[in-house]
Amino acid sequence: MNLSPDTLQAKDLWARLLEGQVQVIDVRAPVEFAAGSLPASVNRPILNDNERALVGTTYRIEGPERAIELGHQLVSGAIKEERIQAWIQTYSQRPKHTVMTCFRGGLRSQLAQSWMRERGYALARLDGGYKKMRQFLMDELAAASFQNMLVLTGKTGAGKTQFLRESAYPSVNLELLARHRGSAFGAYPEPQPTQINYENELALALGKTKIRLLNRPLLVEDESRMIGSIVQPEAFFLRKRDSPVLVLNESLEDRIENTYQEYVVSRSRDPELFLSLRASIQKIQAKLGGLRSQEILGDLGAAETHFRETGELSPSRRWIEKLLAWYYDPLYEKSFLQRRPQVLAMGGRSEIHSYLASIKTS
Repeated sequence: MNLSPDTLQAKDLWARLLEGQVQVIDVRAPVEFAAGSLPASVNRPILNDNERALVGTTYRIEGPERAIELGHQLVSGAIKEERIQAWIQTYSQRPKHTVMTCFRGGLRSQLAQSWMRERGYALARLDGGYKKMRQFLMDELAAASFQNMLVLTGKTGAGKTQFLRESAYPSVNLELLARHRGSAFGAYPEPQPTQINYENELALALGKTKIRLLNRPLLVEDESRMIGSIVQPEAFFLRKRDSPVLVLNESLEDRIENTYQEYVVSRSRDPELFLSLRASIQKIQAKLGGLRSQEILGDLGAAETHFRETGELSPSRRWIEKLLAWYYDPLYEKSFLQRRPQVLAMGGRSEIHSYLASIKTS
């Protein structure tokens, strides 16, 4: 199909996303945007939620012509000017790299584009809109799910996520994308993304990483099917489960310290630190067992009292050690034995780094 110069195809937006050279002004209503949005997009609606609902009801009852007429009535005068100014302000941040979209690339983004053009601002409109680009991203995600992978595994506290951050080898940090560390204690301060947004961002992260891999396997951390409330895409998860692993081994002492730093010290300014830790332990109480749960909760209570009195957090290492030994280590060992993955390398950080450095590009 021949598209006009002011229209951008999904594949071209994909190329710009890979380069990090684009921002998308999404003119859908906030309720639509909140359900799912494209990477690099900001919501600058042409109709707010109430206005959209009114126009939608009118469309169903009185037809499209009356709905369009109502839309123009609702967005006129000062309201129209306010929305145009919001688009101009956003456009001005990246004037050469801004694209507009609505759900299907139809009337809403066409109107917004024409109003901007009247003010002297020329920008492209996404052909097919959010809906078409969402399908494009899902096709890319499906294709990426068949690539070769290496899975970094190891017991809780081994520092797998930190290893990925410091490694020069191309990887995708699933926990960062999901805004969750993947355990009962793994919640981030900010809420998790929607499932749709996670999938969109995963597709983009895989696309960006593929460029750097040069035909080497993708490196990812060993994650369960659920990362907090996020469900791993089925094909991607199954491919990961069938892939060979690199086992990162660290001493119990180092794992206690890593866990202490990540889950306690890093949150020392959080007034609800001990409340949330207690809630996390209670989530796994049934699997941990009543007596052990009470012992760990008792240690946590003692650590909290010590902190209130002295401002010092180190007693938390005691309950962390028991939690690793009684819960997380047996869980990991059981899962590892059941899966029986192919192990390509096992050892400390230097051994795993050395193995990755030995993988040739092509």
